[in-house]
Amino acid sequence: MRLEHEKELETVALVGPRDDDGGGDDHSVKVDKVLGNGRYQLLSCVTCGLGVAAGSTEVMAIALALPMIETEFEGEVLTWEKNLMASCIFLGMLLGGLSSGAVADLRGRKSCLIIFTAFIAVFGALTALAESMSQVALFRFLAGLGIGGNIPALFSYVAETTSSRVRGKYMTIVASHWMLGSVITAALGWLILPRDVTLPYLNIGGWRLYFVVCILPAILACVLALAFLVESPCYLIRRKKFLEAAGALEKIVAVNGNRHNDSLFLSELLGLLHSKHAGWSGTGDVLGAEGETLVGGMKHSAVLISQLLKAREQRKLVVVLGTVWFCLSACWYGFMIWLPQFFEAQHDNVYLGNLVTSLGDLPGNVINFFIIDKLGRKNALVLSMGASAVLPLAFAAVPKGSAFWAMLGSASFGFVSVGAWNALSILSPEVFETRLRTTMHGILTALGRIGGFFGTYMVGHFEDQAQSGIWLPCMFASAVLALGLASTAFLPETKGKILTDYRVKGKYSGAESC
Repeated sequence: MRLEHEKELETVALVGPRDDDGGGDDHSVKVDKVLGNGRYQLLSCVTCGLGVAAGSTEVMAIALALPMIETEFEGEVLTWEKNLMASCIFLGMLLGGLSSGAVADLRGRKSCLIIFTAFIAVFGALTALAESMSQVALFRFLAGLGIGGNIPALFSYVAETTSSRVRGKYMTIVASHWMLGSVITAALGWLILPRDVTLPYLNIGGWRLYFVVCILPAILACVLALAFLVESPCYLIRRKKFLEAAGALEKIVAVNGNRHNDSLFLSELLGLLHSKHAGWSGTGDVLGAEGETLVGGMKHSAVLISQLLKAREQRKLVVVLGTVWFCLSACWYGFMIWLPQFFEAQHDNVYLGNLVTSLGDLPGNVINFFIIDKLGRKNALVLSMGASAVLPLAFAAVPKGSAFWAMLGSASFGFVSVGAWNALSILSPEVFETRLRTTMHGILTALGRIGGFFGTYMVGHFEDQAQSGIWLPCMFASAVLALGLASTAFLPETKGKILTDYRVKGKYSGAESC
């Protein structure tokens, strides 16, 4: 019986923007028309944005707290250990990105973002209990697993629950929370670290208290996701869980107040999904049973990736996107994580310097919000990466010892580079279909983590070469970004692409069209 239904419902294919409703037993499930633009989308953006902020707080926290950690464990730290300490979080992010795709495709976008965000909270807090540098490195690595794992699920979730007309704006809001996390981290560092603030009743203070406080965005993201978010309807349809997909859409429409949807069309769509559920007697989903293991899910993902890479155009797309992710990550992380030590070496206020640098992202995010759906993802990426490639050299040329010019230069870098991050984070999940969206986004972010590890380690190495000053690390950052900029010429434009409409096979006894 199951095999017969698998043949009957074997196709769940993406409907392109120009596809019609088809004929015969094919029916289009046009989710994009009922998603709307209301309270649910804002709620999902805030929740997923806090998940993004949870990652940025952990990445930047180690940069600010590292000098105090070194002081506490004085005598244990060698130069290579210090560089590894700043970079080990990227190793965790690498593995998290590679594994998150299988988790998201096996258990769902919502479950994946909760699981990996909880990793950030748990191991971020455990860092405060570390008794040696090796333990700090271990907990940073495990927190990195959470950061690398939640990002693909977060962006895929927003992409799959937002109308194509405004998807770029909402995904920009999510991406801008990285800036929010950085600002929170810098502000908390300024308040806690130099004053060595201690909680009297818990007997915890200094950098240990700092890491405890920095997990608040992760906790909030998990609570909001558990309480308010539904599973992605697109994921559920792709897994042939039609009844659950109908329930998720009803919840989204109810939260939005049904003001943004055609009620007749919605009832027809829900009728179609219910009829598909009635015609499907399988115990779970076609792509894998509920009891399938993570290893089994990763094997299935590997098969799909292998099929994708057999196509020449898709293979070129993956290579080009991977190059851009690597280059942008190598430059940004290497440059930004090195900045606190630069400000400290210049005897400037390291916390104020990082706060100003993070606030430089604000106008960049605002501008990106208004242009991303008009200018397009590719054009925004090209403009931002071009400007970002020049600014490290400008930063190196500022008058030595000038705190004002140093902060202006670093804030300007944040202002222009945030547009590249936003555009790349939006474009990457948009170019792939639902069954591979989170998997491929995870792989691309993993390549970015390799770039981040490479960039932070190399800049740390250049910093140790005292005779090179700041020119060598800045020239390195500009050269790497220039390579990424050249690669963007081969990227497609995804502005307005519909991601949420599907064609399913099987008889439908409801309305004749949907």
